[in-house]
Amino acid sequence: MDDDHGNLVLYGLITYSIITIMRRVKKKRTKKRRWWVRPMLLDRSRHGHFHNLFKFMTHDNEQFFKYTRMTVHQFEKLHNLVRARLTKSSNRRPLSSEHRLVITIYYLAHGGSMQLTAWSFYVLKSTVSVII
Repeated sequence: MDDDHGNLVLYGLITYSIITIMRRVKKKRTKKRRWWVRPMLLDRSRHGHFHNLFKFMTHDNEQFFKYTRMTVHQFEKLHNLVRARLTKSSNRRPLSSEHRLVITIYYLAHGGSMQLTAWSFYVLKSTVSVII
């Protein structure tokens, strides 16, 4: 009986040691970030669809409809309905609820890839996948 208890304690210590070593090795393998925000994405307000193309299209109903597959009035009504759910708080400046809605509508209206949508709006592909 004492041998069984001793073996059980020994197996427990060995298991604990292996798990501890594996955690240390995993911590060493994690890559350090090259940057907090990709340099390309810092120019979002100058080059991205939302700040340039979309803002100008709100004055041209025909082009706005081609871009979003809805009228400006329909877009504003939809935005008012979903604004609270799309608003995000963050330590850094988050995308506005309108920006998030435009990304979703653009992706759905044009059927492109998430990567193309991300490049168009100067955001990461992972951001597009979370938004959509």
